[in-house]
Amino acid sequence: MTKLTQSAQVAAVALVLLTCAAVEAKSADSKSAAATWVLQQGADISLDKSRRPEMRMDAKELTGSTGCNNFSATISERPNKRVAIGRIVRTRMLCAPDQNKIENAFVRALEKTEVIREQGERLTFLSGDGSALLVWNRPGKSSAKKSSSTKRSSSAKRRHHKRQHGRAALRRSHWDACFPFHWRVHRWFH
Repeated sequence: MTKLTQSAQVAAVALVLLTCAAVEAKSADSKSAAATWVLQQGADISLDKSRRPEMRMDAKELTGSTGCNNFSATISERPNKRVAIGRIVRTRMLCAPDQNKIENAFVRALEKTEVIREQGERLTFLSGDGSALLVWNRPGKSSAKKSSSTKRSSSAKRRHHKRQHGRAALRRSHWDACFPFHWRVHRWFH
């Protein structure tokens, strides 16, 4: 391999790493500003054994997971305190059939949403006629009913997870954002 080719590869890797660092910094800023919500119920959505959709709402943007794919959308204001959710973009990973049904129903509910109502720890997306389409709760807030021994064991689990997996577990979304480049970097240096 010539020195010029090798230098170009090193420059490309440096550019990828800088881009990933910028993505991580932006996501860290947006995560600290936006609350995370977990879907509790939805129109035509059965959440029995499936991964629940999660969402962050920051100003006029929605980002999160449908339970399988990541998504983003914009919120625009309409007259009479109405909203419209548009520009819904999602990744296209292959999902299990049940999870795919949830994702499709979830996206339809987002498209039908005209009112967003926040009441304490609950966020509800409503249709134009006032029927609930998506009902969200903040994670961990419904656990107030758990006993203190349960709380200690779950906090102990979090501490264990942090010790065992360190910052790598916290940066999972960072690597997901940079995954298309990861295999190239791995191939160049291994």
